[in-house]
Amino acid sequence: MRIKVTIVGNSHVAALRRGWDLIQDDFDVDLQFFAANSTLFGQLSLNEKKSFGMHDTTSFKPKHVDFLKSQFGKTAIDLAASDAVVVAGQGIREKDFIRNLAKFSVDNIREAEGLPLLSEDAFHDFAKAIIQKSNMFEKWANWDCSKVFLLPSPIPLDGCPEDKEIYRVWAQFSATPNRNVEFLERFHAIVAKELAEQSISLVSPPWSVLGENGLTRKEYGGNARRLDQSLNNYKNDYHHMEAEYGAVVMRHLLEQVLAETT
Repeated sequence: MRIKVTIVGNSHVAALRRGWDLIQDDFDVDLQFFAANSTLFGQLSLNEKKSFGMHDTTSFKPKHVDFLKSQFGKTAIDLAASDAVVVAGQGIREKDFIRNLAKFSVDNIREAEGLPLLSEDAFHDFAKAIIQKSNMFEKWANWDCSKVFLLPSPIPLDGCPEDKEIYRVWAQFSATPNRNVEFLERFHAIVAKELAEQSISLVSPPWSVLGENGLTRKEYGGNARRLDQSLNNYKNDYHHMEAEYGAVVMRHLLEQVLAETT
């Protein structure tokens, strides 16, 4: 059965969109995108009929209306018509997790000499508390029409600078490789369980895109394109990825979507 998949999200959708161009012949799905930069995406609304976007275009700047029309041919999209809806590029509080828990030696997970000890149970409880503080996924929870998936924003690139606040936690984390990928995997497993209780499926990245230090491999970034490809590429940016990354993640994403919806 050919399913209909809609991917909505922020600027990170650009890599997925370009990656899809590289692999689309491998999948028999009806796929569409609808995205905007983080600021505009946060202003879009979801109504009771599961229509997502601008429901009163007069309340938006003309340039934002024109952007959605030029990129996607519409200012709102009917998500109820899709078998699967993927919300892409959203944060799951990974930085809070690392900031608070990477400074401990955790039994059976990430043990390190000289650090305060934390039991595996305490690790789980702390991580669970971090994700439970967020209600950002409330509007995507417990749908009775489409199956909802959450694809988090990419983990920053290896080499991200410690002197920039946005990357500092990641740079410090990567500086001491010690089962870093497994550390992130354990957090994602806790997030997945919490989201499953809201009928949302977490799509973690394919862990092969990360190096041993827990950051995304350098070959996947450095010259990422924007949603509006008429604009200049991102410069000195360690968070947006290129088409090759998008292709790897899209393949991983669609395999999970198909497994859970067909």
